Amino acid sequence: MFRSRSKRRLRSILMEYGLRNHRIYAHPSVYKKIAAYRVMTEKESFCLKPYGGMRRQLQRVCSRTERLRKLGFTGIPQWLPSKKGTYWITKNRRHYYVTEWIDGSHLGGKEEDYARLGEALARLHLISNRQSPVMPSIAMKEINRLRFQHMAFVTHLRSLKKQRNEFGQWFKEQGQQCLSLAEESWSVLSQPKVKRIFQQYQPSLIHGDVTRQNVIIHPNGLYLVDWEAVRWGCAYYELAKTLSNVTDYSEPLMKALLAGYEEHKPLTRTERFIVACLYRLPREAWYSARQIHDGKRASAFNVLTETWSKRLEMIRGLDAWAAQQREMPLSITNTEGSAVVVSGAY
Repeated sequence: MFRSRSKRRLRSILMEYGLRNHRIYAHPSVYKKIAAYRVMTEKESFCLKPYGGMRRQLQRVCSRTERLRKLGFTGIPQWLPSKKGTYWITKNRRHYYVTEWIDGSHLGGKEEDYARLGEALARLHLISNRQSPVMPSIAMKEINRLRFQHMAFVTHLRSLKKQRNEFGQWFKEQGQQCLSLAEESWSVLSQPKVKRIFQQYQPSLIHGDVTRQNVIIHPNGLYLVDWEAVRWGCAYYELAKTLSNVTDYSEPLMKALLAGYEEHKPLTRTERFIVACLYRLPREAWYSARQIHDGKRASAFNVLTETWSKRLEMIRGLDAWAAQQREMPLSITNTEGSAVVVSGAY
């Protein structure tokens, strides 16, 4: 139930969109108790979304989603214009926008749904980069951001190992493996073949936050919702991050998603290794270490420890997938300078 003041504020916002005679329900997300509101009228439902960023950021979100719709990307909710013709309004220095509400189910265990998600991501990445210029800085910016996170983890790891608790014990046992996984990735991402791809890279518009909750299976097709993180970025990283976010470290689901993706956007052997190396980076360990170091509740730590062995299995599966393509193999070199062989893939 909402407080009467909140109800009045929401109703006044909805009136600016011409919406009356409605019921309003709070809707949570992975990150917030109330992330949006479902607005139900007699005929249809809408999503009312508070936006916490600045006006110019919301303008970019709006223009990028509009660009995707004009290019023919269908897996995106339609924004509703206000009575003044604007796509958002401001109340008490807070911005709000309204989109259609997409009814449907979230990702479960059906491989065909993951194949459809892979297809949707491929279409998104293809349709947006056909007219984009070569921008090597986009790919390198993503790589450099990840390197910075790795360097921060190296610093945090020293103090974590000294802790006499479950955090310290786990990072004593697995910390070196986390470092090795990252170093193996950097060794591939710095090779000439990969650098040439990045130098010729045409960025794509990426969703930026593909999670189970943001994927809706609708009778008319698959939709991606909550586009507030949409930006020009690296499609390889979005694919790797999505595999980590939604597949629950299941090899059949991973293969289904990748097969759906490559049905529309085939990847070369080198591109496959880029995806595998970006997946290989132990981002969950980095994030957990930062939470613990900053004295915050280590919400990600339990997930990290419970899924670590499954994650390593997925890494081996992706290595094997990358090695299937016909091309000269990329060598991965560990910190001692010797070749690393994973599941015989290299």
